[in-house]
Amino acid sequence: MTEAIIDNPTYLEHIRHFFTDEDLDHMSQRGHDLSTYQGVRKDAVSVSQLTAPPDASMPPPETGRAWSAERNQSFVNWINNGFPIGTPTLQQPVYGPAARVRKDVRDLSADEITALAGAFRDLMGRHPDDETSYFALAGLHGFPNSYCLHHQDLYNPWHRVYLRHFEDALRTVRGCADMTLPYWDVTSAPPDFLFQPPFDSYDVPVDIGSPDLFPGHPTTRQDAATIQQGMTDRDRDVSGAIKQALRSPIWHDFNNFINPGSIVAAHDSGHVAIGGTMPKQEIAAFDPSGSRSCRRPPCGPSAVRSSARARPARPWGTLSVSCVCRPST
Repeated sequence: MTEAIIDNPTYLEHIRHFFTDEDLDHMSQRGHDLSTYQGVRKDAVSVSQLTAPPDASMPPPETGRAWSAERNQSFVNWINNGFPIGTPTLQQPVYGPAARVRKDVRDLSADEITALAGAFRDLMGRHPDDETSYFALAGLHGFPNSYCLHHQDLYNPWHRVYLRHFEDALRTVRGCADMTLPYWDVTSAPPDFLFQPPFDSYDVPVDIGSPDLFPGHPTTRQDAATIQQGMTDRDRDVSGAIKQALRSPIWHDFNNFINPGSIVAAHDSGHVAIGGTMPKQEIAAFDPSGSRSCRRPPCGPSAVRSSARARPARPWGTLSVSCVCRPST
């Protein structure tokens, strides 16, 4: 069927759909990122030339995905119109059966809090050489191993896997086979039980090479009122940064820590708001409540995925901050 020429195409509504997953992979291997608005705009002139019939070389002729003259003209129109990005269409997420449901920390029952505390004590009491010990798990993030990834595209998925890995360890505790980590919504005050043992602090059992955390010098954080104020004050406005990031249709804006309205900037400011051990990336994961409560996944994922098809947005790390959304899996 013949395509119609689009006089006023936008990136979000039209242009991004011109590229298949095969196109994105093929060009990525050649150093061209066509999965984002910035990448397509940067190479737009070359794309228009290489896809122009009848002698188009992109996509490769043998693939059967050659652009029609109408599609190529629509792309040229997009260039001539100044590369309009368009407006994202927000879609409500579709939820299937949840393998793991993470609850708001404020909704935990007394029995659930007791069980969670018991599981933490169990991991904290394990030998440091045990891969499921609290010490070993925290050490994956910063000292002594420092495997964590920050200020890059892999930041979100790395921490998502990290949280699940910690949950898996909690599930090795007798009676905790279905345990999940709760999340904390930063628009509310952290609950009192997070400032009681075993969630209030952690004392490393062996030296990790840090001048700020060593045996006999446990983790610290600010009091609940100070933390809540720090999360919402005008200087940091962590919750405001989260909302701004979730409205961004561009992956670079959503994930770029230099942008004060990015999800990573919100994460960084949240560390500072909690204070004490948390602002120091290399030891932050040793704080029991600060590094072990998870957040909600971004609401309306199509908004942030629209310009990052190959790199969909994910929950943003291990700091216990959240936007209010639905149960995650």
